[in-house]
Amino acid sequence: MEATAMLATHRLSFMEGEDSATVLVRFDNGVIGTVVTSWAYQPADGTEKFSAVGELGSLTSDATTLSYRRRGDAEPTVLELGTVNPFAEELGHFARSVLEGTRPLHTQKEGIDVLGIILAAYESARTGTVAPIPSLTAAR
Repeated sequence: MEATAMLATHRLSFMEGEDSATVLVRFDNGVIGTVVTSWAYQPADGTEKFSAVGELGSLTSDATTLSYRRRGDAEPTVLELGTVNPFAEELGHFARSVLEGTRPLHTQKEGIDVLGIILAAYESARTGTVAPIPSLTAAR
C-alpha cells in the first residue's frame, strides 16, 4: 500500500499543524481511496460528511441520514439517524465493551493500521513523493 498527500493551513494559523488535508491511498488490490478533511471551514449545505463508492453501490451520510444505493437502483434507500454526538457514542461504545468484556467494533489493530496511513501521508507531504504505508503490526 502507498499514499500521497497534500496538507495546508488555510485559516487556523493559531494552532500547530495543518487544518486541511487530502490523501490518496492505493491499496494492495489496486483500489484507490480518497480522504479529504478540514477543520478550517464549515461544510457547505448538502455536503456529505462521509461517502464511499464501490463495486456494488454507494453509501453517503450527512450525519443525520444514511443513504445507500445499490448499483442499478434508480433511487437510494435513506435511513434517518437522528442527531447524535459521534464522539460520545464512540466513547460510550468503548466503555460498554470494556465493562461487558466484548470486542469493540474497532480494535487497536485497526487503529494501528490507520496510524500507518497517517504516517505515510505525512511522509508524502514532507517529501512530495508517494510514500509506502508501513506495516506497524507484526501479523496482518
